[in-house]
Amino acid sequence: MQEAQRFFRYVVPGLIFFIELIIYMLLSGEICLNQLINSGDNISLAVSAFLASGGIGFLLGIFYNNMIWWKRLVGVAIDHRPLLNEGKLKGWLKLQSGFSDDEVDINKLSVRRAWHIAISYWYTRIEVSNGIKGSVPRVERLSDIVNGLGTQCLSSFLAFSIWIIYNLWDCHNRICWYDLSSFVLGIILLLLHINNFRNVAKDLGAIFGTVLLNDLKLQHEKDNKVVTLYVFNYEVQEKKWRKVSW
Repeated sequence: MQEAQRFFRYVVPGLIFFIELIIYMLLSGEICLNQLINSGDNISLAVSAFLASGGIGFLLGIFYNNMIWWKRLVGVAIDHRPLLNEGKLKGWLKLQSGFSDDEVDINKLSVRRAWHIAISYWYTRIEVSNGIKGSVPRVERLSDIVNGLGTQCLSSFLAFSIWIIYNLWDCHNRICWYDLSSFVLGIILLLLHINNFRNVAKDLGAIFGTVLLNDLKLQHEKDNKVVTLYVFNYEVQEKKWRKVSW
């Protein structure tokens, strides 16, 4: 199963890049079907393309993992702040700073910080919570699928961008309806990739949040007290260390 998840996460995005770029080239007439069939008979070329797709997928995965936390693109990541707020409003959860013993304002947390807190609680409860333990395989599969789909969005965008740049370079020679058909298809495919990614990401967030909230409720009812999570504010610590550094 892990091999299949790695294949989907790293190899499939690279294959999508090659497949979509070839489709654009075929539709716009840059290559013909006979050329494609003849090149397909070359085993070494096919093997090289397969290996290259894995490398491209891995590189795109690195870009994706960095891009989702950029401030302008942070909305792409799953936001766990509503989940933490719901637990707080229900009286099941309290976040307390381990550095100053003050209660943490969830609304002031960054998306990434909220993700750190939710994931930390999740993994500390895996062995003691039947609900979380039973949900781990499904959640981990969905997480790999989401990351794979996010990488596929980048691979589709890269293939479309390369085709556009190639055509702009050669636009003084011709622009015909074949090019327009490739352009329209590229927009449609990119929108489908993005929509698919967002829908599965919402499913993952909903499943993860439901399981975690139910665990907080059960833990609150069992101990008859608020579940208190002590949050280590490494950002504050880092600033203090910088002040005393030489």
